[in-house]
Amino acid sequence: MKVNNEMKVTIANGVMEKLDDLAAKRNKWQVQYDRTNHTLYELLAGCLDSYYAIKGTKAEKVFLENIKESLKARKLKVQEGTSVLNLIVRYVFDSDRRRIFGYARVLRVAVKDAIEVANFVEWVKKAGGLEEITSSK
Repeated sequence: MKVNNEMKVTIANGVMEKLDDLAAKRNKWQVQYDRTNHTLYELLAGCLDSYYAIKGTKAEKVFLENIKESLKARKLKVQEGTSVLNLIVRYVFDSDRRRIFGYARVLRVAVKDAIEVANFVEWVKKAGGLEEITSSK
C-alpha cells in the first residue's frame, strides 16, 4: 500500500497526540505527588508504545519534524542526531538531560530485548526497577 503525504501526516499527528496525552498524565503525576514507580513505569510504557508506533514507518520523518519543532517551541534544545526514543522521552517528561538519558536508556534495553508494551511494567518490576536496568545492561 502506497502511503501518501496526507497519510504520513495523519500517522505522525496521531503519535504526537498520544505523546501530548502522556505529557498531561506525567504533569498530573507530578502535581499530585503520586510518585509511585508504577505510574512512572506506565508513562514509560506509553513512550515505548509511541516509539513502536512510529519507528520505521513512512511517517517517521514527519513525526521527527513535528516533535523537534514542538520541543523548540517549548524552548528546549534539540541536538542533531538525537534518537527517536530520547525525543519522545524529552517531549513527555520535560526533564533534565540525565533523567531523559536514563529513561531513554531503559526504553532502548526494552526495544533490544523485544519487550512488548503490555509486559513493560512487569518487566521493569522483575528487573528491580529502572536503575537496575540501566546499570546491568
